[in-house]
Amino acid sequence: MVYGRLTEKGSGEPLAGVTVVVDEDLPEDDPNRQNYEPGLTDADGCYAFVARRTGAITIVAYYADLKTRVPIDRKPGVPVAVDIQMSTMGE
Repeated sequence: MVYGRLTEKGSGEPLAGVTVVVDEDLPEDDPNRQNYEPGLTDADGCYAFVARRTGAITIVAYYADLKTRVPIDRKPGVPVAVDIQMSTMGE
């Protein structure tokens, strides 16, 4: 499980409706690649994915025309909390 909360960098307010995806950092044609459905943060800025693969993955958050990437290393059977601060001002 990979879960976390997105907040606005300056105010700390939750960011609702942000698109969050898992990028496995693998080529599109790699047979080990899993395809994750994008998710949206809830009213409290929270998101969660059941991560099926261990190792290097990247959590990517899209807000309007902004993008934030957070690389993580998943260990077998260990939930990972990834809280992300995102500037909504294009900084």
